[in-house]
Amino acid sequence: MKRECDILLCDLDAFYASVEQLGHPELRGKPVIVGGDPAGRSVVSTCSYEARRVGVRTAMPMKKALAGGRERKETFGDQGTTSA
Repeated sequence: MKRECDILLCDLDAFYASVEQLGHPELRGKPVIVGGDPAGRSVVSTCSYEARRVGVRTAMPMKKALAGGRERKETFGDQGTTSA
């Protein structure tokens, strides 16, 4: 007996970066990186498509993502916005 199944893939990789851009209009069109404190051993949780164009990738160490003299503005997102 052969079953047919449907598979739904939702790519939410840039979702949290988009939420930050929505809540902070001044970040629209700029590279946005979401992750932990770069002083520790944290990684990029997600990044905007603008950040990807300059070489940032998900799971990259935050220190490496922020290196290279990239223009950046540090912001601490409203964690209540995206929590369940």
